[in-house]
Amino acid sequence: MKRLVQMLILAGLLAVPAGAAVHMKSRTYGTAANDKPNEALDMSFEGWFKDDKAVVEIIASGNPMYPHGRIFIDGTTMTMHDPEKNTCAPWDLQAMLRFAGAVMNAFGDMVQLEYGDPRVEILEHTKASSMFGLAVDYYKVRSNWDMSFKLPLAKKKTVKSSTLQEVWVSKELSDSLPAFGIFMDKDTFTTGHEETDRAIAASMPPIEGALLKSIAVTQTTNQKGKVETTTTRTDVIELDRSAP
Repeated sequence: MKRLVQMLILAGLLAVPAGAAVHMKSRTYGTAANDKPNEALDMSFEGWFKDDKAVVEIIASGNPMYPHGRIFIDGTTMTMHDPEKNTCAPWDLQAMLRFAGAVMNAFGDMVQLEYGDPRVEILEHTKASSMFGLAVDYYKVRSNWDMSFKLPLAKKKTVKSSTLQEVWVSKELSDSLPAFGIFMDKDTFTTGHEETDRAIAASMPPIEGALLKSIAVTQTTNQKGKVETTTTRTDVIELDRSAP
């Protein structure tokens, strides 16, 4: 019976993208501190969107939070379909992060985390050249924050981080196509770990719109002065608003 119910749910979800208005392909990738490709960041998606419904296929991913499969969006509800097991289950990044927060809280007496006040500065905000026929806003943002952590019988260690991010977003697209905004927007998630959540909320720049392109370069400096640089890039490489 459980398998039958799952099959019926899947059949209904598969019907969602019929007559989809937008077809999208995107890729996220980057480099690690050693300047080699970061496999955990390498993800490719293909999606079909209409109003507040969508089907997004994870074509390739080195990130365990985005396993191979299909994500079905219906309003604010997301469901993951596992093609190998042919099963469906709720897909909730928020729940995954709160699990991580619960782990941090459980070890709170052993691992002490402290964050300095994040400093976020919008260096530039302009109207950019249109992308895919859409009005686009361009932002250049710098964010800085410090994190200190202490383990039992060890000295406190502090890491300083600075990120310079360029972002191209379309409010026109997120307003007209909620499902695209739900999938591509960078929302503020919470972990349930008070200190971490405070730092996350304070470090989010006030940017509105569906993400079309992003380039972020982060430099991390440890107490000994060693600097490591990582890059992360997201590109919508195809966007067809007249898809059948």
